[in-house]
This record gives sequence, structure tokens and C-alpha cells, in this order.
Amino acid sequence: MEQKYIVSEKWEKSYPDPIILQKEDIVTIDFSIKDTTPGWDNWVWCISANGQTGWVPAQILKIVNTTTEDQKEALVLEDYSAIELTVEKGEILIGTNVLNGWVWCRRPNEAVEGWVPLDNVQCA
Repeated sequence: MEQKYIVSEKWEKSYPDPIILQKEDIVTIDFSIKDTTPGWDNWVWCISANGQTGWVPAQILKIVNTTTEDQKEALVLEDYSAIELTVEKGEILIGTNVLNGWVWCRRPNEAVEGWVPLDNVQCA
């Protein structure tokens, strides 16, 4: 279900080359890297087979092998992209998925989609 949001605080994308995964990819989860930002629980730092790194929701991963104390291999259960949107205060966005403190959204009448922190938007 789509939800309309208004940007309450500017957000700039964090990563120029975000991790993009396909269902059934195998990734390495590195539990030694942690983000303690309040409200952003259930994100794990992953390394893809092609070397891309980034935060991935733990809910879409199934651990299949332990490689070291801090690293485990996981199966990706669904397609995922860590692309973020850069947004300006006052912009209107259409959100389609809320997950772990972020909303997957796009601008009306635009095809480009990405994540924006829920802390930076309000329901319109």
C-alpha cells in the first residue's frame, strides 16, 4: 500500500556504490561492524560476491555457514537494493515499504526509487 510522505529534514545518500543483491545470492555478514543509531535495528553489514559492501536488513538473510567468529555466510531470500534517495525538506514522496527505520520511496511521477530514513519524513 502506498503512503504519501513530506520530507521534514534533508537527507543525502550515504554511499555512492550501494550494495545490490539478487534472490539466492550468497553474502558474507560481518558482525564486527555495527551501527548503533537508535531505531535502525536489524541491519547487518554485508559483503557481496562482487565486493560491494553495505547494510542489509537481517530479515532477508538466512545464515548458511559460519566462516569465522565475526563472519557468517548467508543466503539472500529476496532481491534487495541499498540505494538511497537524496531529498530536500518539503518534497513529497510516495512510500511503498517501511523496514527497520527506513522507507522505500519515490517522488510522484518519477521512476527512481530509494531508501530515506523515517526520521526525515512525516506522513502527509
